Amino acid sequence: MKIGMIGHNASGKSVTCAVLAALFGDRHTIIDTPAEQVEEWLRPGSGVDGLILVVNVMDGPMPYTRKHLALAAEAGIQPSAVWLNKLDVYHHGPELLEIIEMETRDLMASYKLEDEEVPCVAGSSLKAFEEIQARRPGPWTAKIKELWEKALAYQSAGK
Repeated sequence: MKIGMIGHNASGKSVTCAVLAALFGDRHTIIDTPAEQVEEWLRPGSGVDGLILVVNVMDGPMPYTRKHLALAAEAGIQPSAVWLNKLDVYHHGPELLEIIEMETRDLMASYKLEDEEVPCVAGSSLKAFEEIQARRPGPWTAKIKELWEKALAYQSAGK
């Protein structure tokens, strides 16, 4: 399966991709592309099976998030999951986190990409990366594994 990361600059796409590649790259292709270059690989016929939308929980959806979702809609590629990243530095409570998820889902819906079944998982790619580097997978690694498993399940369900 070929899965791409989309999202705004500084959302943590590259670290997310590095963690997923370390965990699952032997069986799947995980694409990490700078935000400005997404147009080059996110187009009809690109061979991309699904997308993971990475959103920095400190900022919520940002301009490149919108641009990437517009391109995904144009290409007809539904996000397979949403990763609310940087939870390790987030200290605002669950209510605000729910608002960020709702804003993200509303934005996806504005491009006709929202499906209430699109999984949304919150965690920290950086902390998962640190756990993997230390060879001690822990709760952050478990969250990113949950993201991957839910993205694959959504994708294989033919959504």
